[in-house]
Amino acid sequence: MKTYWVDEISINYEDYVRLHNEGKCNLGLPNFDAAQMAYTPGYLPKGSGIAGTNQFFGFLSWGVLGFSIYLSFTSSWWIFIPGFFIFRFIYNVNKSSNVQNICFEALNNKEFYNKLITNPSTMYQIEEEDAKIFLRNKND
Repeated sequence: MKTYWVDEISINYEDYVRLHNEGKCNLGLPNFDAAQMAYTPGYLPKGSGIAGTNQFFGFLSWGVLGFSIYLSFTSSWWIFIPGFFIFRFIYNVNKSSNVQNICFEALNNKEFYNKLITNPSTMYQIEEEDAKIFLRNKND
């Protein structure tokens, strides 16, 4: 599979769903952009739960770190060490899950898919043979 930015390739919603179901195409986003989408009011579809899930696990990860630091002062000094690793684990899983949740929502929501592909940092992973008919510049 090869990665293409949305300005290199144009795939409509119906073709994307078909190719995705055949295992030939995936949608992707950088973690930073997905986080920005989750924290921008009104960007994600109402009722999707993506923003709430992202914020909950974000607060949970910071809460684990803060509580472990508190316990290191009030109980055993070394408690912050496992707390830091648990914090990093939850934080990193939350970042990657946020991207997956947004891409899954785009797969199931045509309006959101069309909104998402206007973001220049959105990318497709698609087989090169299948991508040929969707390339914007057919000379590639």
